[in-house]
Amino acid sequence: DQELARCAPVDVIIGGHDHERIEDRSTGVPIFKVAADAVELGQVTLARLLITPMPGVQALCAHLSPLLYVPVAPLDLREYQIYNIGAPMLYELQHPYLWRFWTKLPNEQIDRISRIAIFDRTWYGRVLVERIEGFATDAEWQRAYDEINRFEADLVAAGTIVIKYWLAIDKGEQLKRFEAREETPHKQFKLTDDDWRNRDKWVDYVQSAADMLARTNTKDAPWAIIATNEKRQARLEVLDHAIKQLSAALSITADTK
Repeated sequence: DQELARCAPVDVIIGGHDHERIEDRSTGVPIFKVAADAVELGQVTLARLLITPMPGVQALCAHLSPLLYVPVAPLDLREYQIYNIGAPMLYELQHPYLWRFWTKLPNEQIDRISRIAIFDRTWYGRVLVERIEGFATDAEWQRAYDEINRFEADLVAAGTIVIKYWLAIDKGEQLKRFEAREETPHKQFKLTDDDWRNRDKWVDYVQSAADMLARTNTKDAPWAIIATNEKRQARLEVLDHAIKQLSAALSITADTK
């Protein structure tokens, strides 16, 4: 996270090793009480859609996808959708790059009641994994920054609340988690050869992430960087930030009525 902070001019940098705060929050306000507050705000603002991209590039984030569930843990499963985006299918390649994400956005016209969509490994894959692994041409990933900014601006203009988190972990902590998973039988499936291979490209991922944060940190959809070396702290920071964003959105909605 410190590497990214030096490289990318992102206004909101959240997290760190504030152990005293974790203790105060865990004894004074349990994490699920904070989650309930976030959910209540989300339900109040359901007239406006909530999209929460949380890129999970393995080389940097070390499978932190459980954090995805923190803001929605108290909800009925029918009230949200979580999308873990993989390689595009053949029919998806026949459309513009962002088409497969547009089709997954919450929509009152389709037969689901969820108004919350959470994306893991999102449209930012084009300027991260696809850039580094050569799955996108230089022209494709270089123009993707502007395409993404227009996409998110259109979402916000249509009443969508876009909250973006980058989950940052330092290289030493990632190695500790990898080694712990290797030694834990029921967690070994979470660790693949690709994880180790991507770790060798750490510098490339840091640079790509810094470029992404610098070029897609917009007024409509600003980034929040969450330091995740301390997992409990990270969960609280995600919830605190979501509450602030949803409270601000609710205030704006009330002011326009």
